[in-house]
Amino acid sequence: MQCKPLKILLISLSAMTHTVSADQKDLNLEPLAMANIRCAGFYTAALMVVKPEAKKAYESRFNTHYALSHQLSASYEALAENLNKEIQRHATEVSAFTEKAQVVDFLSKNFIKCSSIEAHSAALIKNNTLHPE
Repeated sequence: MQCKPLKILLISLSAMTHTVSADQKDLNLEPLAMANIRCAGFYTAALMVVKPEAKKAYESRFNTHYALSHQLSASYEALAENLNKEIQRHATEVSAFTEKAQVVDFLSKNFIKCSSIEAHSAALIKNNTLHPE
């Protein structure tokens, strides 16, 4: 059953959110910023294959992840460079699909992963703004 790895990921992300708030000054947010950039790249590439009525939702999710990456990182040049790489990587992957099942798998796996990253990022930012040092 494929739900078990997802449950483990969600539980670990939840635990990580709570432990992070205990000592936030030693936290390196760059990996989470880059995870949001990977998600922004996914949502951009997904626009190639989603139905027209879903495009606004995917554009909105791109904007959310892009904004989160900027809140978690001060290295805007690195974010822009990595965003371009991620868009190219995901677009190359999408363009190689020959079956609808591949597209569905790509969209569902990445959507689930990016939803977790978004929730974790938002919680971390909220914790940092509620408890300024």
